[in-house]
Amino acid sequence: MLDKVLNRFGPKDKGPWCFTNYSEDSNFMESCDLPLQGVCEFECHCKKEEPCFYLGSCPHGCHPGWMNATCQTKCESGRYGDGCNSNCGECKSGPCNIETGECEGGCAAGWKGTLCKTECDPGRYGANCSEVCGHCLSGSCRFVTGACVGGCIPGWQGEKCQDRRCHSSSSRQLDNVSNTYYIN
Repeated sequence: MLDKVLNRFGPKDKGPWCFTNYSEDSNFMESCDLPLQGVCEFECHCKKEEPCFYLGSCPHGCHPGWMNATCQTKCESGRYGDGCNSNCGECKSGPCNIETGECEGGCAAGWKGTLCKTECDPGRYGANCSEVCGHCLSGSCRFVTGACVGGCIPGWQGEKCQDRRCHSSSSRQLDNVSNTYYIN
């Protein structure tokens, strides 16, 4: 019958606990180096870096980002945290960090915060919420694209209401000093 043996890679700064299938005396311990080799086959992923129990289960559950009875299963893409119970936010590139949920590549357009779960404030849109809405009739725009819902205030046009509209009934006057036309 195979026993599971708990083991430590060495001093605390060298790594976490590990366990292995081992057929001899269950008191046998061996120092393991990274990557796992020798009698160390599986790294423990317990909360607070606690050692695993016999068979690899953790006394107080899995470290964030890991799940199942022996804490050997990483969170699937798009999930993070304790028991992988939280959904990632709107990350710009790739999934979020399985432990913290942070979007390491930043947020997708229209989202902000370390978890990228907060929409841009009204009147802002785009990457890092750094763009200001155009001259929207409603005063706000779509937080991702900047498109104005409900049209533009008079004198402005385009999807984002950022293009000045020229009226055919307006008259142009030439400033003789700067050779610039002014639209009335």
